[in-house]
Amino acid sequence: MSETIFSLATARGRAGVAIIRVSGPDAVLAAEQLCGSVPASRGVREIRAQDGSVIDEALLLNFPVGKSFTGEKVVEFQCHGSVVVIDRVLDELAQIPGLRMSLPGEFTRRAFENGRLDLAQVEGLADLIDAETEAQRAQAVRVLSGALGDRAEIWRNKLIRAAALLEVTIDFADEEVPVDVTPEVCELISSVAGRDAAITSEIAGTTRDVIEVRMDIAGLPVTFLDTAGLREAEDEVERIGIKRAIDRAEAADLRLFLGDLPEIEVKAREGDIYIAAKSDLTGIGVSGLTGEGVDALLQKIAQELSSRVQNAGLVIRQRQKQAVNRANAHLETAVHALQVDLGPEIVALELRSALHELNILIGRVDVENLLGEIFASFCIGK
Repeated sequence: MSETIFSLATARGRAGVAIIRVSGPDAVLAAEQLCGSVPASRGVREIRAQDGSVIDEALLLNFPVGKSFTGEKVVEFQCHGSVVVIDRVLDELAQIPGLRMSLPGEFTRRAFENGRLDLAQVEGLADLIDAETEAQRAQAVRVLSGALGDRAEIWRNKLIRAAALLEVTIDFADEEVPVDVTPEVCELISSVAGRDAAITSEIAGTTRDVIEVRMDIAGLPVTFLDTAGLREAEDEVERIGIKRAIDRAEAADLRLFLGDLPEIEVKAREGDIYIAAKSDLTGIGVSGLTGEGVDALLQKIAQELSSRVQNAGLVIRQRQKQAVNRANAHLETAVHALQVDLGPEIVALELRSALHELNILIGRVDVENLLGEIFASFCIGK
């Protein structure tokens, strides 16, 4: 049986309301010791110290097993947000035998262990807490809502079906009954391997030849990289700088070209923005002296990036990206094995490996070494 834990669930400091959460088998017993009785669902109660004095009047919320954030029995005290009140209630809870203060992220860890959240949702919650822009918030909410886990489950079901069909082929290999499951297996694998996982990639570290500026544009975290001018150069040092600029331009999500399109090794692509150096020219014009046209340029950038964010992928963490990439590599090997007829055993092996990576993605296997690192980033009350 797990221990009963408690902590302040809201930010510490003067506020209108503070929430103190108690989770575990003795949650109701603890609330009864402080309030005398506990409502079946919710109700107002006086919180009293052991000497009988009233500490505060609070709203009590009683969550049954399976209906709370942690999946355990949970009682929440919504009291006034005075630091003195908070400390007194926490002190009273600490004196109850069997109760202890929670560790960082322990409530969320219990939610994970009790099946209330998968590992991707846990990471989504951490990203939501750390979100600094509207786009980051929206992306984190999608993952927290279970969208990544749901997508992974669809992939898993298709691969399990394909693996089962291959096992039939293997089992009947010595029989005279013809079993041809290759078309359906190919269709199932292609539906997963051919799907665009929309994995985001991080821009590599800056070099001394690139000036980096970070901005929040319409809720989007945008990093501007001012590279060296792109032109033919005879000087070796300048050629190195231009080569680095080209590499950064190729890796960028959006490119802004000042002047004409360079005639060297930078391929134009949809979404590129071309800026005239003088505002009296046609198109988007920007004046470095007066600042004229800057607002229009920023609006254009926001429109372009916002349209991409609306269709952004679900994979946002490096761990998630690596798991999806490994799964995809196994699927590509499986497709190749089918094409060159290496045998169902090889294909089945690759499918099982891909399934294993998807299980890692959502935290079904091999996650114990990750949990401490993930939950350590949470605050005590989460």
